[in-house]
Amino acid sequence: MVRLLSLPTLGAFLYAATSTVSALTASADGQFNIQSPNSFGIFVAGQILPVTYQLDDSTSSGFGLNVYIASTGTNVTTTAIAAPANVSKDAASKMPDNGSTTVYQHTVNYALPATTVAGDYQVIFESTNTKVNTTLPITIRAAVASSSSVPSSSATGSNSASPSGNGKNDESAASVVSTGFLGAVIASAAVVAAAF
Repeated sequence: MVRLLSLPTLGAFLYAATSTVSALTASADGQFNIQSPNSFGIFVAGQILPVTYQLDDSTSSGFGLNVYIASTGTNVTTTAIAAPANVSKDAASKMPDNGSTTVYQHTVNYALPATTVAGDYQVIFESTNTKVNTTLPITIRAAVASSSSVPSSSATGSNSASPSGNGKNDESAASVVSTGFLGAVIASAAVVAAAF
């Protein structure tokens, strides 16, 4: 028997299913906190690897930071994400007041190359004043193959932006993918509801 969910219950389920919680990881030398990536996080080649870190008023004035990504295994390669990374304590990076400590946050949105080999990697935060590294393990999955259910204009020999040429009732590949994703989420919600 399939049990239907009320709209508020379905909304709460979808919110919980798509929300992520990000805990702070303290650096090995205690000078800053890392918000992302999370240890053992999974990322995709060709997408963004968000690197977010926070420092506060107690962070040394001589503090410096470099951030790298390194492959693991026999043929280790290391690539700079931010060297040097921004460690300014200015109004633009100041977080809303949380009480007794002023926090400054910086984010680097590193574009993982689509050619990145799938596997295990490490994001390395190097404190340049103490020479102490904080290493977070992550996994990178292969890039998602680009496909479209609508032939491109170059494949059809057409110069129009619309496959049919009339602009009416055209569905983009993005809307087809979105509809498929929404259907999968609703189907998942029905399966979860049936378990109750």
